[in-house]
Amino acid sequence: METQSPTGKEYTTVTEVLKPSKITTPDGKVYNLVPTRTEGTEKGKVTEEPQNVTYVYELAKGNVTVTYKDTEGNKIPGYETPKTVETQSPTGKEYTTVTEVLKPAKITTPDGKVYNLVPTRTEGTEKGKVTEEPQNVTYVYELAKGNVTVTYKDTEGNTIEGYETPKDAEKDAPTGKDFNTATEALKPSKITTPSGKVYNLVPTRTEGTEKGKVTETPQNVTYVYEVEPNKPVEPTKPTPEVKEKITSYVDEKGKEINPSDKGTKDKKDIPEYTFKETKKDKDGNTIHVYTKKSSSTPYSPTPSTPSNEESKSTVWKDTEGNILKPQEDGTKDKGTFTGYEYVKTILVGNVTTHIFKKVITPIHDETPSHSDVPGQSDIPEHSDVTATSDKSTQIANSNESTFVDGKRELPNTGTQSSTSSLLLGALAAMTGLGLVSRRRKDDKE
Repeated sequence: METQSPTGKEYTTVTEVLKPSKITTPDGKVYNLVPTRTEGTEKGKVTEEPQNVTYVYELAKGNVTVTYKDTEGNKIPGYETPKTVETQSPTGKEYTTVTEVLKPAKITTPDGKVYNLVPTRTEGTEKGKVTEEPQNVTYVYELAKGNVTVTYKDTEGNTIEGYETPKDAEKDAPTGKDFNTATEALKPSKITTPSGKVYNLVPTRTEGTEKGKVTETPQNVTYVYEVEPNKPVEPTKPTPEVKEKITSYVDEKGKEINPSDKGTKDKKDIPEYTFKETKKDKDGNTIHVYTKKSSSTPYSPTPSTPSNEESKSTVWKDTEGNILKPQEDGTKDKGTFTGYEYVKTILVGNVTTHIFKKVITPIHDETPSHSDVPGQSDIPEHSDVTATSDKSTQIANSNESTFVDGKRELPNTGTQSSTSSLLLGALAAMTGLGLVSRRRKDDKE
């Protein structure tokens, strides 16, 4: 610092050149100044006696570590804590992380997962010298995947029809995943082939591990079956297509008289037609058959969807189709009608029709005349029309006969043809009685 300088000259060693705080050697070692260890007088005057100042330095140390992660950035089980390569090692010391311990090509975790090293994804310097600044190397691993398959064969080692191709229990599944082939889908107790052969599982012949964890190496489970002797089974027949039922309306010749309806429907009123019967065809479809009405038969609608007693009705007619009594709700007894004789009862759907025939009173000679006076005819006394039911018998006053202008008038039932028939009958009876009366008079004379 001072050479052959005059005594008394001031000097100082406290400069960056003479007193560096850090010294790095060519081989990488790093030294840090220890101020408290300085020896000698850093500032003073040159004396005749030589003076020296000594600075003391400490060799710096550093750390090198290795960490591990998967391709998704997640920590790998069992490798969560970084591994130490160099701890408080002197700077400049050479290190390397390329060892089987620090850089394994494959990692298998306690839960069975397998990870493979991806060398191109390594982060940091694998080989170098320890520095004062901590260094880290990160190795990246990819989770391995594996497959588990199931195959089938008979006791002779032959493949089974319909099961020639192995079934996948696990495909490209992550290693360490639990698998199980002991399911009805993968391990049926019985197999029936399309040709009708039946195979039964032989559990003791199973090959491979049925339950375990997926490994990087493919795994296979083989189930062995024994064919049933002399027990051919017919192949499964396809389920026939179920067609929707329809309801059609036809005449007696099968000609459609009304558009068909989807589903099963009850009969309906169709103008100019009378319901006859309901049939079913081979497919279960409903067919309502109708007959064409004659021009003389009045149209009488019937409920299309009767379901209870209130929807039923009763009608009284003579053999000519004339109404004898207004239609009534419910099922009624036939009753009686003066001058008519009961013939039969017809039930069509929920409509009950009582049929009566007009009675022509025979003329007998011994029958006393109502009046012996010539020209006066026997006129039946007017009577009420009665109807008898199961519960009671009541007189239908609304059907009471009356006389108008010397002629018998039938009750107004809404049908003129019925009234005309009764008048013609009464006229014929009067004419017959008159002839009998005249004959008796002639015999007396």
